[in-house]
Amino acid sequence: MLPTSGYINGSDILLSVGGKAVGHCTNHTLTFNSETKDRAVKPVASAGYASGLWKGKGITGLSISISAEGLRYYGETENGFDEIAAQWGVGQSVQVKAFQREGDASPYVQGNFVITSIEEGAPSQDDATYNVSLESDGEPDMYPGKNGGLINLNVRNIKLVVGDKFTILPAVLPNNASVTYSSSASAKASVTSGGVVTAAQAGSAVITGSITVDGKTYTDTCNVTVVAA
Repeated sequence: MLPTSGYINGSDILLSVGGKAVGHCTNHTLTFNSETKDRAVKPVASAGYASGLWKGKGITGLSISISAEGLRYYGETENGFDEIAAQWGVGQSVQVKAFQREGDASPYVQGNFVITSIEEGAPSQDDATYNVSLESDGEPDMYPGKNGGLINLNVRNIKLVVGDKFTILPAVLPNNASVTYSSSASAKASVTSGGVVTAAQAGSAVITGSITVDGKTYTDTCNVTVVAA
């Protein structure tokens, strides 16, 4: 079971491409990109010349890029070079997920990505390696800020013993907005309208907090792991 506090080890984070984990992966890097445009305007008449030297920046586009490195392996049962190369050869986008190996039932990034390149390295008398690069294809289904920043729960992952109670609260919430809570597995962990989670039996559940603003629903989730007493 992964810890829920302290530093996160790189091996705790898992990358899935096309429904399978990237096997024998030695490292992967996920980058959130912003395309920007400089905006320079003349200062107002009452301002000094120097105030016009500072340029504003506008965001014109967002994208996510992922790169992963792995070792070639004859007995690969997950996504190694051969499988990823075959997915590249189809010429279509693939489903990508990034999440914690355990204790995080929902990924923090999920969506369609294009395999932009896959490279094989074959050094003499050493392990063969491969590198794969991916770019987001349109807006992902899930990414940081997907909920518009309008609701953020105060915890992401919690671990409870059967019988324990824990209150989940919204850390960010618009004025006058009310949260509706639900559990993906009430038999494991139930939740009240006030966000009080009760651990019922060993297992896991995802608690979702939802709000509606201007006719649009925004959500955030907390993953609950319940262990026996």
